Amino acid sequence: LEMFSQTFYFVVMLNCFDPHAYINERFDIKGSWVNRSAEPSKKSKRVVCRHCNEYFIPSAKNDKCKAMVGKHEANVVLKDNDLRTKISLHWQDTTQVMETLKKDTDLLGKLGVMDYSLLVGVKKWKFEVEITDEMMAFNPNTKKSTPNTSTKTKGLKATQQQETSMSIHSTFSARTVSGPAVYHLGIVDFLQDWSMKKRLERLFKIYITRKDPDGLSVMAPEPYKQRFQSNLLQIFDVNTTTASPPPPATIELSIRNPTNDAVMAGSQEMTLQTNTDIIDSTYNPLLTHSTGKLHF
Repeated sequence: LEMFSQTFYFVVMLNCFDPHAYINERFDIKGSWVNRSAEPSKKSKRVVCRHCNEYFIPSAKNDKCKAMVGKHEANVVLKDNDLRTKISLHWQDTTQVMETLKKDTDLLGKLGVMDYSLLVGVKKWKFEVEITDEMMAFNPNTKKSTPNTSTKTKGLKATQQQETSMSIHSTFSARTVSGPAVYHLGIVDFLQDWSMKKRLERLFKIYITRKDPDGLSVMAPEPYKQRFQSNLLQIFDVNTTTASPPPPATIELSIRNPTNDAVMAGSQEMTLQTNTDIIDSTYNPLLTHSTGKLHF
């Protein structure tokens, strides 16, 4: 597009998120940690709560959330330092997603691209749970008994039985739990090359503002790619050993090649099925008690 003797270029890309989907949390993950915390929303701006999906003004006094305890929380884009829960998928899907992301970032590294992000959209769901006696008595700090410690084992069991009898009137099992049910994943912001401006920006942040060079988002393409791939091992639950599928989860992974040689991986969808019904993408599950059951 030419305007005022200047030529402007526009790139139109598909949205990683379903425009009609209800998304509770959005993360922009780069693998860096310097200045990678979400910025608070403006107090005078009307925003949406990430839990109940209602509009509210942060400066208002009566801003209690209906889905959670306490005040509303703005559905702003979260960053690396805000992500505290690993992305747990079926191990086969985790392997496939990791391999796809590795191939995509290898290509971006060869193209001299940096500063891209993994955009993660999380939709949460409220599950009904059935807590068993084994789960109630589980204690990861309890050591397993051996044949040579029979006396100690008897004493330990007696102590446990005494503790159980003492707390039987004050211990109750949970009826529901809330957690991630749907994941939307995609690589975004992959049009930034390693220009002279970015090189000077890195030098300024290192030597003038005295920032950690390893934690900056501005970095050469090859080390940026290596750090990005290493961070994937941290945010994905790669140690999943269960053979049974987890609660319903959908992964939508998409990436578009900024060059004319479209050799990147295309869009793909993976769905994990359980005994629950199909989740309506526009439905807010955190405000209802009618949910599917989650069996352990």
